[in-house]
Amino acid sequence: MIELMSVNDNPALQVGALIMLMDENGDGTISKTEYLLSGLLLIRFANDEMTEAEWDRVFLPRIFGHFDYNGDGALDRGELESSVKVLGKYENDQSSIDEAMIGHDRNGDGVISFEEFKETARP
Repeated sequence: MIELMSVNDNPALQVGALIMLMDENGDGTISKTEYLLSGLLLIRFANDEMTEAEWDRVFLPRIFGHFDYNGDGALDRGELESSVKVLGKYENDQSSIDEAMIGHDRNGDGVISFEEFKETARP
């Protein structure tokens, strides 16, 4: 079984998650504009004021893109496994990776598309 690590367990993961969510242009840094806009969005999210459409438009593409290492618009088994290693307490549990692929790969094509990811990654 894959046990996801809470960001509270790992300060480096906290910083990485914030950069990933706030870095609009993907350059690895947060500009003043990105900081201000993301801060407003995070406040809306924390106060349950963010609509599902905003979540889908703003955060999900950033999260998905962070784990789509080869940039092909889909997460293959290797990318999923690498993501789990980053986010979780991974113990080479191949059956859990298989279960996750089956659970998210709704059309059975062997990869998780952004649309499939979006269906299962809403708060």
